[in-house]
Amino acid sequence: MELGYQVQWRALSALDFGLPQGFPNSFKIVCGDSQTRKQAGDAGPGQVLQAVLRRALAAWRGVATG
Repeated sequence: MELGYQVQWRALSALDFGLPQGFPNSFKIVCGDSQTRKQAGDAGPGQVLQAVLRRALAAWRGVATG
């Protein structure tokens, strides 16, 4: 597929793995890339966890949610 411009690929950094999970740009990485990738992969985005917990609590209380 011709894009009309040259694309340069690079390996994702440890921070690149953390950003979609909600880690801020200022997050300090204190271990190696491999360990950071594992930790970022195991992380749960805060907004998703909050929504799941909110619905679980509402169900436990017997309150209907949208």
